[in-house]
Amino acid sequence: MRGIYHVNTFLKDWLVSKDYILRRKKDILFIGCQESLDKGFELLKKLLGLPRDIELPKDPIKAHKNPPNIDKSLDKDAIENLRKWYAHDYELYDFLLKMRSEILQRIRKCL
Repeated sequence: MRGIYHVNTFLKDWLVSKDYILRRKKDILFIGCQESLDKGFELLKKLLGLPRDIELPKDPIKAHKNPPNIDKSLDKDAIENLRKWYAHDYELYDFLLKMRSEILQRIRKCL
């Protein structure tokens, strides 16, 4: 895992701790999620006053998307190893999801 560039760091490497995030709460405009990237990007454009015609790449190669027919399933050992590898990130991730929900509620009131 340490040799794979896109997975060899943790949330705490970037975000430090819950306390640090809370101290910087006023600096956080938006927290997006991969699962709702398109919808989140549209909301972010509104928040930033970006032109409506700006889009995320649709081309699968430019968007770095795997072909839909690729098997992305993991076996039981792989899942367990990933859970162990990211164990410390789960708590911070859940905290960020709660903060995201609060931010989205605040945004919806303003729009």
